[in-house]
Amino acid sequence: MIKERKPLISIIIGLTILSAVVVGLLNETWHFYRKKYYAFVPNAGDGTIAVIDTEKHEIVKRINIGTAASDGIAVTKNGKFIYAGNVEGGEVFVINTSTGEEVARIKTGLNVHGIDITPDDKYVYVTSGDLKEGVQYNYISIIETKSNKIVGQITSDWKSPSHIDFSKDGKLAYVSNVISNEVAIVDTQTREILKKIPVGRIPNETEPSVDGKRLYVANVGDGTLSIIDTNSYDIIGGIEAGRGIHGIAVTKDDKYVWTANRTSKDVSVIDVEKGKVVKSIKLGGTPNHVSIVPNTNISLCFKFGIRRYSGNRYVKL
Repeated sequence: MIKERKPLISIIIGLTILSAVVVGLLNETWHFYRKKYYAFVPNAGDGTIAVIDTEKHEIVKRINIGTAASDGIAVTKNGKFIYAGNVEGGEVFVINTSTGEEVARIKTGLNVHGIDITPDDKYVYVTSGDLKEGVQYNYISIIETKSNKIVGQITSDWKSPSHIDFSKDGKLAYVSNVISNEVAIVDTQTREILKKIPVGRIPNETEPSVDGKRLYVANVGDGTLSIIDTNSYDIIGGIEAGRGIHGIAVTKDDKYVWTANRTSKDVSVIDVEKGKVVKSIKLGGTPNHVSIVPNTNISLCFKFGIRRYSGNRYVKL
C-alpha cells in the first residue's frame, strides 16, 4: 500500500489517483468569469478529492470525504455536485463543490467501484464489481440525482461489472465485466440487458468514439484494445496497446485513442486508421486512467510530480 498520497498528475492518470473527470465550469462561485476546465481527482489513501485547474496545473481546492475513495467519480455537468464513493463501505457521497460539504450519503449495501453519470445528469450508475467472484459483486445500483435515492438495481449472470460509459444519447449503457470478460449493452429506459459481447481478459473500461460509431474496450489481462461496432455489436478490430491497459481516452477528432498501461508503465497513443500504436510515453509508476482536457492538445499525466504533455514535448512543472 502506498502511504504517501499526493495528487500529482500526468494525463490524469493515477497511482493513488484512481480515476478523474474533467468538467468545464462557468460559475461565479469559482471566481472565474469564463469557462475553465477542472479535473476532479479522488485520492484513495487520504480520503480527499483534489480539484485541479487544468490551465495552471495547480490544485486549487481539496475536498475531504473522510474515507478511502472509490475507483470512480462523477461530476454533474454544471460542476455543482460530485458523486464519490467509499471503496469498501458501500456508500456514495454527494458533495457540493462550492462549499466542499456533504449534502447526501447514499448507502448501497454493496461494494462501490465505478461511478458514472448519464449524459442528461438524471441518474448515477454505481458498480459493485471487484476482481473477485460472488453475487455481491454483480450489481449496478441506480441513483436518481434529483432525490439522491436509489431507484433501481440491475443484476445478471455477468460477473463483476467494473466501469460504465453511455451512448451519446444516453439510451444505452456500456458495462465492462472484469470476471466474465464481456461488455454488456443495457437499455437505460427498461434497464434490460440487450446483449453481452465477449472481449479480452479483464475488460476494465469502455469509451465510445466521439461519433458514437465505435466502442473501445481496455482489456487489462491481455493488453489489447477491443473495438466494437455500436450498430451491429460485432467486434471489428483488436489492437495490441500496452501491458496492463487500464484506461482509455479518445481525441475529439476520433483519430487517436490514448491508453494508460499499468504493467508497462506507459501511455500508448493509437492511430485509429492505422490500427496500431504510433507513440509510447514512458511514465513509470502505475498509470491508471487517462483524460484529455477539452479544446486543447494537452493531456495531464501522473507520476509523483505534475507533468504536462503537449504535442511532442514533455514539460515537468
